[in-house]
Amino acid sequence: MKRNRSFLLLLLFWFAALHQAQAQTIMVCNDMVVVSLDENCTTTLIPEQVLEAPCNCPNGTILEVDKVPPFGNGPWTVPNFDKTDAGKTYMVRVTAIGTGISCWGNVNLVDKVPPKLTCSGLTTAHLAANGQVSLTIADLQVSATDACSDPAQVTLKLTNNQTSVTYDCDDLGMNLLSVTATDAIGNTASCQTNVLVRDSANYCIGAGSGCTTGCPASQVLTYEQGVQVLLPAFQANDFALFDAYGAPTFDGTCQPADTTYAVTYTPSANGQSWFAREWNLVLSGIPFGRCVQTLVFPTTRIFDISGKVFLDSIQNCEVDATEIGVTAFKVSITKLPSNQRVDLTPAADGTYTYPLEVNATDSLVIVRLELPDGVFTACPTVLEIPGNAPQTTHNMDFGLYSELQCPLMQVSIGNALLRRCFESNRYIVSYCNLGFQTAPAAYITVAFDTLLSVLSADLPYTNVGNLYTFSLGDVPRFTCGSFSVTTKVSCNAVLGQTLCAEATIYPHDPCGGAPWTGPLVEARATCEGDSVRLEVRNTGQQDMSEMLDFIVVEDIIMRTSGKFSLKKGEATSVKMPANGATWRIEAQQVAGYPESNHPSAFAEACGGLNTPGLVNAFAMNDDPLYHDIDCSEVIGSYDPNDKSATPTGYGPSHIIRENTDLEYKIRFQNTGTDTAFTVVVVDTLSPLLDWATLEAGVSSHRYRLDVLQGGILRFVFNNILLPDSNVNEAASNGFVKFRIAQKLDLPAGTVIENKAAIYFDFNDPIITNTAFHTIGAPYVVSTTYNPHFPQVGVEVRPNPFQDRAVLEVSGHEMRDGLLRLYDAQGRAVQVQVFEGNQCKIERNDLLSGTYFFQIMDQGVPVSSGRLQVH
Repeated sequence: MKRNRSFLLLLLFWFAALHQAQAQTIMVCNDMVVVSLDENCTTTLIPEQVLEAPCNCPNGTILEVDKVPPFGNGPWTVPNFDKTDAGKTYMVRVTAIGTGISCWGNVNLVDKVPPKLTCSGLTTAHLAANGQVSLTIADLQVSATDACSDPAQVTLKLTNNQTSVTYDCDDLGMNLLSVTATDAIGNTASCQTNVLVRDSANYCIGAGSGCTTGCPASQVLTYEQGVQVLLPAFQANDFALFDAYGAPTFDGTCQPADTTYAVTYTPSANGQSWFAREWNLVLSGIPFGRCVQTLVFPTTRIFDISGKVFLDSIQNCEVDATEIGVTAFKVSITKLPSNQRVDLTPAADGTYTYPLEVNATDSLVIVRLELPDGVFTACPTVLEIPGNAPQTTHNMDFGLYSELQCPLMQVSIGNALLRRCFESNRYIVSYCNLGFQTAPAAYITVAFDTLLSVLSADLPYTNVGNLYTFSLGDVPRFTCGSFSVTTKVSCNAVLGQTLCAEATIYPHDPCGGAPWTGPLVEARATCEGDSVRLEVRNTGQQDMSEMLDFIVVEDIIMRTSGKFSLKKGEATSVKMPANGATWRIEAQQVAGYPESNHPSAFAEACGGLNTPGLVNAFAMNDDPLYHDIDCSEVIGSYDPNDKSATPTGYGPSHIIRENTDLEYKIRFQNTGTDTAFTVVVVDTLSPLLDWATLEAGVSSHRYRLDVLQGGILRFVFNNILLPDSNVNEAASNGFVKFRIAQKLDLPAGTVIENKAAIYFDFNDPIITNTAFHTIGAPYVVSTTYNPHFPQVGVEVRPNPFQDRAVLEVSGHEMRDGLLRLYDAQGRAVQVQVFEGNQCKIERNDLLSGTYFFQIMDQGVPVSSGRLQVH
């Protein structure tokens, strides 16, 4: 019987395992997937675009398409599409490798990309003998192409569907003309082109005077002539160089009294700029004519910048035939003084190329290899090109070589939103090996809040309690990847409660050095029934040799502080009441610790939840590349397109410390009635932020980032295929995060503001809320409780007061007392000295409102509280 019972258990276990394996590989395909062809009229479909939900398929999936009716019988081929597929619908199937389990759906290929319209050329028109000239589209220096349409199917029209435009003497000089291109299915694009109207027959100048022979002909110059010769002369108010371009001519019998001229300069963004030389002709003191000459030159010229990012195995900083390209690091191209920047991702072979448009205001172009902290190369990483450089072709190869051959792991985690009781809360985990060596047997652990249940993931995982481990295998050098985790938020979560996910990637041993063997301070916060335990602990391998500080904060109010020096394994703790507040402890780290580390911990919703959103009021301790924390509030109804930032800061002014980095998150949702094929998020950075420190972060979908003049960020999600919320509410959401530093040492009271514009395809933008922060003191100091002086009492007479008040301490003999008074923004506004156990407070210039005080005696906090001024 014992053997039979064992066999039965084994059989039941086998059936359960088989059922679980089948459940994990059940797939559901969307009935119809609408896919937009790209600007080349091509696309390749991937399984994630067809599946309704991620498949937990350990060996992956394969996607195939049947293009031959009747659909479903094959042949099944690779899902590559081009212009021949535009407007057609095919059958697709997704198959789990290994199990053979499949699902089927349909794909409709559409063309949503407008024609590519080029209008930067210059059209020259000569007035006829009657003083007029008419132009049609065929006469203009414009062109349009469309990858999905034949050339004959792309039509060009003038503004308001005009077939021609007529110019006369009133239009001499430069004119802007609007042109629209339409492809075969009605996609349109518009632009403005330049038309130079000339009076070669002198019909318009001095007609009937009998003296004027002609005006100097308008001319088309080179970029160098206009920008590098004439423009500096114009700016110096020196017109001598303009004389070489001619002057009005006269009949020999005429003696003009004045032939001086004025010069105006018109910079333009439409391909051409120009100078206008204007004469007011006078004969015997009587004006008899006006003469205008236009000198046209290109507004910009092109710097062709190219090169290769490569692994410099020969260690000579030069590209050799056998050296492989690297795609993990971006190449930035920045124009000064505008700081307009473009970030390029090298191609698969490590090469990059970019036609950079420069103009007269660009004094310097900087080409830089963007390496993260901890990655170094012995080869040059910067090329500087003067804006007036005579050559226009520039090459810069970036060799990667380091004597420290080891992996460098980076992880980032984020989500769009958390909704209570919903099973579609999706986390994205992205990772990279930025080091010079493969990371063997790499893995990521994610500690999810206990109110988050993991339902599925793109990668296999194991878990012990709420700690989940995702195996990555060997991660080669300079490679990146990502995966998603779908979770359910417990219905027991409270609206506004903050749920955190903490990701750590391994291995992350220091490169070129031994692991830290000294003392190490860690902070912990634990809800223990009717109290909260806040603790600092030495988890390192040595005793501490110094005295460090810690503080305890209730919501936004600093309740107490203390000092500690701990032996290895020792801890010191403070117990606070479980009163629904958000309790936080912050401590100093030991000197010499090799990483940026600011020990802190918090406990929220212990004994209820008084004020939501305070977990993110202060910065998280997640500076190392290998560690990232995402804390998000549980929400109900919400604005699907918004912008937020952490730390959020405290109070209505969102007060944060100076020099605190900000991590922005922009969320978007397609609430329209059709699939969104392209989403573009435009964010104009505050000038109070250090644009050079920008770090692109995790996102819901792949994107391209452009950094434009004036600190303008463009996150471009091409072919995102974001369904509308009525079809698939969960999949209709997206997000992107980025991190950036403040400019150094901003003064108290400085307000940093930022908002974004979200474009869905060709619709008008949706403008988000304005995320803002105010620089100030980190905490409000206020309490009548201090565990070091529990017997102390404080009385303010009167409270509220108008002119003056007396503060008296009881239960403790004050020897060297000091009182600091703070306003609601945390700024110190008064300092008073105690006389015995009393201290006098004068109103002076204090405004009406609430103020907070802190009492110190011989440098030790005694108590604190609040008072009111009327």
